[in-house]
Amino acid sequence: MFLFERILGISTYMLALILVCFLLVKTNISYKSILRFYLLCLCCMAFFYKPYTTADLYRIFAQMDYFSSMEFGLFWNNFALESSTPIARLLFWLFGKTGINALLPAFSALFCYSLIFYIVRKTKQLYNISNQTVAIVLFFIMTTSMYISVIGGIRMMIALSMLTFSYFRVTVEKKIKIIDILFFITPIFIHAMAFVVIGIMVLTLLFDSDKNVLKKIGYAVTIGLIGGVFVVRFSDTFYGLFEKFLAYVLGDRYSDPWEYIMGIFIIIMLFLVFSEIRRIRRSGDCLEVNKCNIAAVFSVILASIFCFEFSIFYRFGGHLAVMFSIPTMMISIEKTKGQSSTFFKRIDLRTMVILLSCIIAIVSCARGSLCSLKFFEL
Repeated sequence: MFLFERILGISTYMLALILVCFLLVKTNISYKSILRFYLLCLCCMAFFYKPYTTADLYRIFAQMDYFSSMEFGLFWNNFALESSTPIARLLFWLFGKTGINALLPAFSALFCYSLIFYIVRKTKQLYNISNQTVAIVLFFIMTTSMYISVIGGIRMMIALSMLTFSYFRVTVEKKIKIIDILFFITPIFIHAMAFVVIGIMVLTLLFDSDKNVLKKIGYAVTIGLIGGVFVVRFSDTFYGLFEKFLAYVLGDRYSDPWEYIMGIFIIIMLFLVFSEIRRIRRSGDCLEVNKCNIAAVFSVILASIFCFEFSIFYRFGGHLAVMFSIPTMMISIEKTKGQSSTFFKRIDLRTMVILLSCIIAIVSCARGSLCSLKFFEL
């Protein structure tokens, strides 16, 4: 169904990605300018994206039309405040009021990839990463199903990008500002998955080997008190989110074998990265990214434990773990250039990432989520 439209959509997407990677590797154009150009391309493709009737975005468009037909007071009192995700519904209402629903996926692409590319840019600057490595990591990120989740699912990826962005700033850049605090709190009211992600971040801080036992206990007590106050203050919202999460975990019966195959390749690649960054850390180098690495490991473990539930495997293994591992992947590829990998003595990590990324791209474009990308319907 829609074969011609999908072939054209996938071809446009892949040509834009290949062009950007080529510009990064073969030209002297500033990598910041190239990423801005690519961000514009992603936003344009998101604006013209035509979701199928079974897609999340199709249902979101229907919600936007319904919400935007109301005045703000009626909407806020009856639909936003009664929801466990009021900020997400407010976003739907705001963009619905414009009368141009396509602005929502375009905004989601702009917002999410601005934060993701921030992590890429800052990692490059902090650790003197080459443009070639940036191109390799970018190619891997963009060949997964993440883009369809960004422009199709909206809520989940906005929440994840906010959390991983602030987590990177706090753990790697060692700075925290008001925007980071807001970005840690706001996702709770956008998607229920934020609770679990924050839990992963807390566990990472507690398992951080750089801190002594007393500091770990102090962290646990402080976080417990803050969390308790927050739960009491927003008990109804937390209860609604918890019910929604249980339904999400226990009620999901949808499965996609091709996304499972792609997820397995992603996890294999991440394990290669984990092993290489561990070897790099033994030399006392790049210790700042250890927390990102631990968070990615926890995400993969969670995806593996609940692999029988497609949604958890897909979101935690294919999306969250990838976002957490961006700094460690960039550093591992750069630092092990020309060296044999831990598991494959004759192949370096860079070659393995390129090879696995190509396999993931083929699966994603042929049978994965990317194959649903189309910009018109004949």
